[in-house]
Amino acid sequence: MLAKVTFLSCITMSDFTFSGYELACFVTHSGLSRSAGHILSQCANLAATTSEYFIHKPHRLIAAETGYSQSTVVRAFREAVNKGILSVEIVIGDHRERRANLYRFTPSFLAFAQQAKNALIESKLKISSAATKVKAVLAKTLALFNFLSTPPCQNDAPSPCQDDVAIKNKKSQIKKQKDQFPAVPKRPASKN
Repeated sequence: MLAKVTFLSCITMSDFTFSGYELACFVTHSGLSRSAGHILSQCANLAATTSEYFIHKPHRLIAAETGYSQSTVVRAFREAVNKGILSVEIVIGDHRERRANLYRFTPSFLAFAQQAKNALIESKLKISSAATKVKAVLAKTLALFNFLSTPPCQNDAPSPCQDDVAIKNKKSQIKKQKDQFPAVPKRPASKN
């Protein structure tokens, strides 16, 4: 069946061939948030038309095309970069002006997409087949890849946030208030 995939540096972009619809489906089911998956799946159609699978378009235009805010588009691309789906290259113009970032689908994500495509063919399914069957095959394939960021170890203590500190301070203030006021003695119950 499927074996654990180890990424080899000899893989080139020309080893992969995807239609825009296929790449969009793999992006949607790659573990991104719903909005990020929707935004990147729309951009995947454009990326599949290039031989190097890149997206070179301003966030402002992508926001206008997808109907999301520009900040949501920026967060979606940042999430994809953090999960290893995209790599980013910041582009500076001749006169030191900032241009649209150049995003490329990483070779490890494209290897996942190729493996998922092969798994669908082995299962005699198409991307347009029943969604639950396709999702099951893609989930099995996704489990074999480690392009997603690894979760923190359970033994690692989470970093405290402002809310944790505020709650701790509030609890200590309540304890101090209870210590200041002695408990009211209880009256013995009267028997009638």
